[in-house]
Amino acid sequence: AAYDMSVRFWDTAAAPGQNLIHVHDAHTEFALGLDFNLYREGQVATCAWDEKLNVFVPPPLLRR
Repeated sequence: AAYDMSVRFWDTAAAPGQNLIHVHDAHTEFALGLDFNLYREGQVATCAWDEKLNVFVPPPLLRR
């Protein structure tokens, strides 16, 4: 989560410069939280100062 209103997902096993796998930019204010769902693989929830909660599976994780 970041002050640029985005949430970014990284692959730490990928080569430097090729490790950003997804940018979630659905928030209109600062993103300040992220949590993984322990019961649905790949599903995450994000929250921000825009008072919205987004629940989704990042597209790169759908292909795994």
